[in-house]
Amino acid sequence: MLPVIKNESALIKVLLLLVLTWSLSSCTYRQLIVTPSASDTFWKQGRQYVEQSDSLLRIVICHEKKTRQNLIFYAEITNTGEQPQLIDPSAFYFIPHYKSLSTDTSLKTSKKFLLDPEIELGRINSAINREESSHKTTQSLNAFFFLMGGVLGTVNAVTGNVDEASENFESAGETVDYMNEEQADHEHEMDLLENARSFWENEVLRKTTLYAGQTVGGLLIYPMIKKAKFISLYFPVGNSKLKFDFKQTWKRM
Repeated sequence: MLPVIKNESALIKVLLLLVLTWSLSSCTYRQLIVTPSASDTFWKQGRQYVEQSDSLLRIVICHEKKTRQNLIFYAEITNTGEQPQLIDPSAFYFIPHYKSLSTDTSLKTSKKFLLDPEIELGRINSAINREESSHKTTQSLNAFFFLMGGVLGTVNAVTGNVDEASENFESAGETVDYMNEEQADHEHEMDLLENARSFWENEVLRKTTLYAGQTVGGLLIYPMIKKAKFISLYFPVGNSKLKFDFKQTWKRM
């Protein structure tokens, strides 16, 4: 039997407590945690690394962070052999496992590739060209409208059409305001695109020829497969094909 609350202030307190409890429970969210499946790992600057090597390469990798759609890893690759090796991220791929690493062997035909930095840079450069072209066209048209407004305003002022001249000059002033706003929007968009280009040019691992003893490092960006319980990252380079397994766990925060 439910208790009867006769005091009005007590009832209000109970209602507030219920609302607070509901609010706290509704504010929880699930966060994806990505960790190496291997037990032999080490930590550096708060990141958990795992390492593998063969006669040609040594790779050290960690899960760096994630976005809404991608998983971002950081990897350092060292040429431990005697011959040059071409490191081509476009050849790197991963396989999602929806049950376990041992039972999902049939899924090896469904390999997925990471985001190719050269393709992404091509898209960004195309977007920059489109933005520049659109900006020039828009500003040229606006400059024409401004000039026409000024000319018409001057003509109407000389011929005594004061009201129309005022409207013409006001329209020309509005065009200038719009040109300034469009210029600011253009500069903001260009800043975003330039920052994106700098990221893909300098932070992401790109195609590199590694000579004996050399090391290259950078970010690797994989599309996120939220339903996968494990992901296996493959690094085919020459006759080397090192693999790293990571576990994906959703935790309520």
